[in-house]
Amino acid sequence: MVSLTILGSTGSIGCSTLDVVRQNRDRYQVFSLVAGKKETIDGYETEEYVTDTPNYHATYWIATKYPDYPAILGQMEVMQNGAFESVRKGMPDYRDFPGLPLRSRVKMEGQVEITSTIVSINQNALSESDFAVPAGYEEMKMPNFTSPNPSPGGAKPVDQSEKKPSDQ
Repeated sequence: MVSLTILGSTGSIGCSTLDVVRQNRDRYQVFSLVAGKKETIDGYETEEYVTDTPNYHATYWIATKYPDYPAILGQMEVMQNGAFESVRKGMPDYRDFPGLPLRSRVKMEGQVEITSTIVSINQNALSESDFAVPAGYEEMKMPNFTSPNPSPGGAKPVDQSEKKPSDQ
C-alpha cells in the first residue's frame, strides 16, 4: 500500500487525487493532508497537516524554515524508536514531514486530546554530571507484574474476600 501526503488538498488537483484514493483504497492510503492553513508559532511560520485514521485524529503544525531542523528530527527519531515506540504505533514518522513539528494535537480513540508545543530547543551537549547517580541513592525494586505475586519483597496482595467487616 502506498501512503500519500496531499499538499493543497482543497484545489482541483488535490480533490482529484482524493477521488483516486477513494476509488483505490486497497492501493492507497492518505498519510496526511495539507489544506493551506498557516499559523505563526513562536515566530516561525507553520503549515497545518492533518492525519486521520480509525484509531486517532492528529494535527501537526510544521515549520519548514526552523534552523537545523533535520538534525533535530534525527534526535526525535532516537526517542521515537526507543522509549516512545510502543506509544506511537501507526502514527506518522516525523521524518516524513517537510520540517519540524512545532505543535502536535492528537486525539486517540477513547482518550483525551493531547496538545504539545515545542517552545525552545537547545542542541548543546549535556555534561556527564547530568547523568551521575545522586549520593545516597538506593535502587527501588520494581514489582514483577507478570507474576501471580507481583509485590516486591514477597508481600501478597490483600484478598478482598478475606477482609474483616471492621476493615471495610
